[in-house]
Amino acid sequence: MKLRLIASLIHFGLSAFVAVVFGCIVFGLWYPNQLDIATGVTAIFLLVLGVDVVLGPLLTLIVFNPLKKELKRDLFIIVVIQLAALFYGVQSVYHGRPVYVVFNIDRFDLVQSSDIAPESFADARLEQFKSVPWWGVELVFAKRPDDPDERQELLFGALSGGADLAYIPKYYDSYSNNAAFVSAKIRELNELIGFNPNSKAQVERFIEKYPPAKFGYLPLRASRQDMTLIMNKETAAIVEYVSLKPWDS
Repeated sequence: MKLRLIASLIHFGLSAFVAVVFGCIVFGLWYPNQLDIATGVTAIFLLVLGVDVVLGPLLTLIVFNPLKKELKRDLFIIVVIQLAALFYGVQSVYHGRPVYVVFNIDRFDLVQSSDIAPESFADARLEQFKSVPWWGVELVFAKRPDDPDERQELLFGALSGGADLAYIPKYYDSYSNNAAFVSAKIRELNELIGFNPNSKAQVERFIEKYPPAKFGYLPLRASRQDMTLIMNKETAAIVEYVSLKPWDS
């Protein structure tokens, strides 16, 4: 039993190290600024964590016996199960990672890698939007088409289940070049009190931290949970991502 415990603890230590590295990549690079909350990726991460850090060492504790002829085979099978779970988790998390925070008319949309049809990148006007970024999340301005017929077609397409403006790279433009337009849409922070009556004290702390004369907010629409972006009114820069409701829902 002592040897089983030692083997299981060694297995646990190695598995925990892999999980920590994976967690740093997921929450530090692929889903920064609380975007794990906005997308719900934490559930997938915990599933992978459960298989790799809990189930693997537990199975080692059960099967480990130096006198057992099939020990190498059993340990090999356990490692294969762990690697398969890790590969599934990494692939799922990476494929669904946020790639763009897109300003869309009067709000931001969080666009994940899986949201954009691969063939649509060919129509992007700017070279930087010909493919999704490998690391991090890029800030983008979605520019509505000038042609009224194209605007109407885009609107009806979105209403019928097609891609909205924020999910079509053809309409992506430099955010910095359109910062003045974004600044004009920034809302007052005190509006958040009405949307978050149970978090009034938290909103008031944000108002105290960010003087309303210089800061405001805009909504961020996301797949799992909408968030609030604290904005600098002068530069249209995003100052902080906050898990407060940005509107009635």
